[in-house]
Amino acid sequence: HACFDACRRDAQCEAVSADFGAKVEGGAGELEAECFKRGGVDASRCEREDKSNVSTFSTSAPAKTRLIRAISLAAGYMAAVEQSSDAQWWSNAAWPGSSGEPSLRQLHTAVEASPAFSHVALRMRLELDHAASRQYALLRYDAMARAASAAIAVFNLADVPAAVSITLPRGLRVALGQRPRDSLTGGTARPLADGYAVSLPAHGYRLLDGIHLPRWERLGRADSAFLTCYAGHGASWAPPAPLGNVSLTACFLHCLGEPRCRGVTVGWGPDRSLVECFLRGALRAASCEAADGRYSTFQ
Repeated sequence: HACFDACRRDAQCEAVSADFGAKVEGGAGELEAECFKRGGVDASRCEREDKSNVSTFSTSAPAKTRLIRAISLAAGYMAAVEQSSDAQWWSNAAWPGSSGEPSLRQLHTAVEASPAFSHVALRMRLELDHAASRQYALLRYDAMARAASAAIAVFNLADVPAAVSITLPRGLRVALGQRPRDSLTGGTARPLADGYAVSLPAHGYRLLDGIHLPRWERLGRADSAFLTCYAGHGASWAPPAPLGNVSLTACFLHCLGEPRCRGVTVGWGPDRSLVECFLRGALRAASCEAADGRYSTFQ
């Protein structure tokens, strides 16, 4: 980190080269990689280092690495760094933006403390305004937990600050007016509104949780955990056609946005990331049909 700090203080410095094979004593008495400041870098003319002892990083590497880690964590993936070196897979070796930084400890603590960011919570990409070409937003929904909750994560992949407007799905509008919690600071964010505006620094992100949405549970009977319900067979209302193949998250949100909908029957296909979504009215499990694993019904 001292190497990047020194580079940022030098107007001519654009990158740093670190020799991990040559250790020097750092400011805290710990051994650190030997570091060299670089300017006017043309990567196409740099020499290849086959032994992986030397790596060159731009000054934005720590911020970009933190951003990549935040995207992975917010999406529910493993909080680890993959190594491409021979005979390595996962490593706790230092890297630009590693967990020695308070910002990453804060990120890890925030995600671990929020059920909406758990590994089993559903996820769906959220639409942004047309001008947001280098920004990304994600909805997480812990839909089947006893205290169902949701979160919104917004990321800026650009090297300049950005203000984005999130288009809330129709089903998420049941939460309009709620004030999400900023997962990183613990503060209260602006009330949810259609066209929800979020400002982000360069390579920055915001995690907003504490959004309350209805809980879902799978409908079943003693003779079958898999049921299909339709008009005349357990469902008081059923549109003539399915919504098509959508994510389970989108299926739940479509139902929340339809006043007559009280549940959904989903068809499981070969691609388990998508389901065939059927909106349903009030459901009566005793009158639904057993489905042998092909369908499930949630309410």
